[in-house]
Amino acid sequence: ESGGVESMLCGQYPAMLCLFSRWLRDSGDGMPFPFTSVNLNFDYAARVHRDRRNAGPSMLRALGNFKGGELAYYPDDDGTLPLPELPNHGKTISDVSKKFKLFDGNRAHAVEAFQGERFSMVFYTSGGYDRCAPSVRSALMKSGVQWPTKKALDHFRGLLKAPRGYTMASTGKKRRRDDVKPVEVTQAPSKTVPRFRVVQHPHLHLNLEVGHTYSVSSLLKKCRGDAAKAMALRRKLADPSVFEPLPG
Repeated sequence: ESGGVESMLCGQYPAMLCLFSRWLRDSGDGMPFPFTSVNLNFDYAARVHRDRRNAGPSMLRALGNFKGGELAYYPDDDGTLPLPELPNHGKTISDVSKKFKLFDGNRAHAVEAFQGERFSMVFYTSGGYDRCAPSVRSALMKSGVQWPTKKALDHFRGLLKAPRGYTMASTGKKRRRDDVKPVEVTQAPSKTVPRFRVVQHPHLHLNLEVGHTYSVSSLLKKCRGDAAKAMALRRKLADPSVFEPLPG
């Protein structure tokens, strides 16, 4: 297993990764933050989750014209409680719109509700980074990526206090890892997925056909990670003369 590949966007737009890397580096005041990967999100309010394939230390920053959208984070989450059982009083709320926030992506976290257009960027180290192909590592480092080492990762882990775990609300006792049993979580009925019919061409080069119906998710996929195009699409969706909203 190679441990990772260079994404298509990194290969096509290396200058953008250089810009992101420089921005993160210039925002720090100590040891440069190590990372192999960058997640760029648009208008995404993540539910409570724990990352997978993440070495842990992560740096988050949100940008845009929005209100809300803070990071909800469970600093004492040791992974023993199922996500639905995490106590609400155990989370911290952090404004990530003005400066980077260091957190452990393997502990439960989410994005608070927000209004407006919100972009977020997460810098982190992918699990298996030490098995990455030398050619991929070299290409990323040429773009300014601060390649992780055990020493660097341990340094940032040390800045995060070790999780103490949470108590079970029903007994007041701290749950041990041996107490954890598989649980079946009943999913709430999903909301109706918004769909739109194309009334006239939006001129966004998305290869849409007039008269055809599309979901918002399928339209965003056609943007292929182009944030500017996604923003333009959002504005067009608000114009019923271009996109006719269909009843659920």
